[in-house]
Amino acid sequence: MLGFKRKKRTEAEAQAEEPALADGDAKFSDDVAVSDTNGRLDGTETPSEEAASVSGAAVNEQDTTPAFAFRHSLFDADVAEVRSISIKTSAVHVQTEVHPLNRIEVMALSDDPFETEQFRVLVRQKSISIGFLHSHLRGMFRRSASKVFLRVRVPEHFALSVATREGHIKVTGIEGNLNLRSNSGDIELDCQSGKLSVETNSGSVRGVCRCAHVQVESRRGDVDLRGLSRHLKARIRGGTARFQWDSTPTDAKVQVRTAKQPLTLTLPAETRLNYRFITGATGILNEFKQHEDSNVRLRIISKKGQINLEKAVS
Repeated sequence: MLGFKRKKRTEAEAQAEEPALADGDAKFSDDVAVSDTNGRLDGTETPSEEAASVSGAAVNEQDTTPAFAFRHSLFDADVAEVRSISIKTSAVHVQTEVHPLNRIEVMALSDDPFETEQFRVLVRQKSISIGFLHSHLRGMFRRSASKVFLRVRVPEHFALSVATREGHIKVTGIEGNLNLRSNSGDIELDCQSGKLSVETNSGSVRGVCRCAHVQVESRRGDVDLRGLSRHLKARIRGGTARFQWDSTPTDAKVQVRTAKQPLTLTLPAETRLNYRFITGATGILNEFKQHEDSNVRLRIISKKGQINLEKAVS
């Protein structure tokens, strides 16, 4: 029996096969721009910038945080004029919470002993960048699934950017703009306002997001976001997707691209939609009437997956 190897398609060829929107179908002038978080953290310093570099072994500090045997306080300072923070790590879970005071606090935590190889802080007048690298101590017992957690606490109004190569990201209570990227890890959200941009290569995106502008891209992970209020732009390449609006939008642009997995959008029953579906061999379950004069424009592009457009049950 003769066998033939299937030629691997390039990204450009795969995109060329997807159905395309007609000119003027979905113009998103207010898309959330994804900033480049792959840039250097040290950068070019100016007279108004201060740089700090700290390294050392993790110590067992007195702290009320439960479940972690080893804690290392990395940074604790007044906010001053700083309004945004950028964090870049490697194999670390990042958890961001609201600080009750006007301070920035960064702490590394783990169940096993570890060493901080590099902790880099670059402070500008209104922003701060943090880079963190670690290693587990050799010759000591370590759990195979052990991870280091980076707990970051900032004022709720802060803008936040997090990029991690291998680790989960959790954001709770932050009201500023969010830019979150994880190559391999889940992203969990509980955010109230601002703009949200999320990208993950292999991991799920879940939670409550009341941001007025949401942009999501997932290559191999499920997406489940609730609490939406207005604009959404999403590209889901290899997982199921579910989006739910809690409030009735009257002026919104929604564009979703999917491949072969199911997509479900749930909106309040009184929502007036102006929709268009561009699909391949796709089943569509639509509970809404078409309103050509509506400012809530919905465009769904799907290769093959089931599309469900549902009315929320009160």
